[in-house]
Amino acid sequence: MVFEKRKQKKALAEADERIILRPIFKIMKLDEINLDTEGLEALAGYYYGMLQHLADQEGAAYKILYNEFWERLNMYEDFDYSFSYSTSFADNIDDYISDDRFPMNMKIYEHGYAALEKMQARDYEPVKSDYQALMDELMEYDDVVVFYSDSQWHLDEARFEKINNQQLWKPIRNELKLHSFANSYEERIALGAFYIGLIDFLADDLEIDEDSRDDEVAVGLVEFFDYSDDQAEAFVERADDRIEDGEPLAAKFYQLGRASYSDMKKRNFAAVKQNYLQLWQQVKQANAAENGEVESSSDYNEDEYQVEQLPAELEDFNEQLTDYVDSIYELASKASQGHEYQTLYFWGQVSGEFARAEFWFIDANEQYIFASNDLANYFDQLSGEVRSMSELFSENDMRSFQNMLITYTVTDDVDVNINFDYFDWLKIGFDDLDCVNYYVVNTVGSDYVRGTPDKKNMHLEQVYKMQEYAKTHDE
Repeated sequence: MVFEKRKQKKALAEADERIILRPIFKIMKLDEINLDTEGLEALAGYYYGMLQHLADQEGAAYKILYNEFWERLNMYEDFDYSFSYSTSFADNIDDYISDDRFPMNMKIYEHGYAALEKMQARDYEPVKSDYQALMDELMEYDDVVVFYSDSQWHLDEARFEKINNQQLWKPIRNELKLHSFANSYEERIALGAFYIGLIDFLADDLEIDEDSRDDEVAVGLVEFFDYSDDQAEAFVERADDRIEDGEPLAAKFYQLGRASYSDMKKRNFAAVKQNYLQLWQQVKQANAAENGEVESSSDYNEDEYQVEQLPAELEDFNEQLTDYVDSIYELASKASQGHEYQTLYFWGQVSGEFARAEFWFIDANEQYIFASNDLANYFDQLSGEVRSMSELFSENDMRSFQNMLITYTVTDDVDVNINFDYFDWLKIGFDDLDCVNYYVVNTVGSDYVRGTPDKKNMHLEQVYKMQEYAKTHDE
């Protein structure tokens, strides 16, 4: 009986990954359709309908369905719900669907259930169109509520933090890099007010209290400006005072932040950055006409800082970074020994003087390949590329990474997504196997955790500890 349950669980997980999850996120990219405070839950409900249909076909018990749903919400990189959020959502999903006060819950679920057959036939376009139509319908509601109710689900700080992290804080730091333009105090006030405007718009939408909002802003500023917690809290108070007093610099950037929330949700980062830099020019010029009230340590030039044109040193940095990324892919492709794949994951780690490289993928025959055994002729070169990339950051006075995950998605071209993190897992207390398992599980799922089968649960527990650590600590 135990063996049969394990077999069912593995079969459902493999089919879920192949038929549902990878097409949702890698092919159709449903997470990019109207991704807002409700879209996060709507996609999970649509996915649950598909998974329920798949479980019915597989004859999987409800507990297996529940575990698969919970695990994917918590551990699949594109959902990335917190442990508590995943648990509460999975515990209540059936109640949400049957709650007749919120008919869109049932509609989204039923459409997901019906869409599975199209997914199995790899007929993705009708599915994407169906989901888009559902999201368009959601957008017509002034006060839409999906997949939670006032008696079961409350918009807690964890949800607020998750949306801010995905839609606001990380894009400001990684894509827009606005903190690189905030060298003087007044430039920092501008960015702080802009970020407060974004956060306020989100907090108003989720009905988050002021204290939680202030805490979230302060956490973001710790990273942007390399402040201590006390410095960040004091800065938020001063920025708030200037916004409330209607001081032109703070007030204008605050209003720009609120107005930019929609573009941030849509990932229209070029427009956000252009509007930000243009406003800075306007404020700077207006104050220069009034005896230069704005202190600036950066000589902004409108032509130099057009979105389409980076400063020369950043152009050179980006070119070198691209060369390393391309070189890694070329070496990994050679090391993969002719396997065909749609997505290849490359992980590099730097800890002290040590550099490490691994990669893995699901091949065209749906076989999982962890390529460590194929790296004999390439390990030194790949780890050398990781080390050189780390040095490139240091040479350009940028904070270097501890871990790097590059996702290469092969379509007509090769799309690249790079994620850096700054936790030195080895110093924190995890070992080499824990480190690679953290990234393997976060990309292809818990079924592929490394290590002996009899210790799988132990290895997964270490991964869960790392996930919780990452959610509760600053990098």
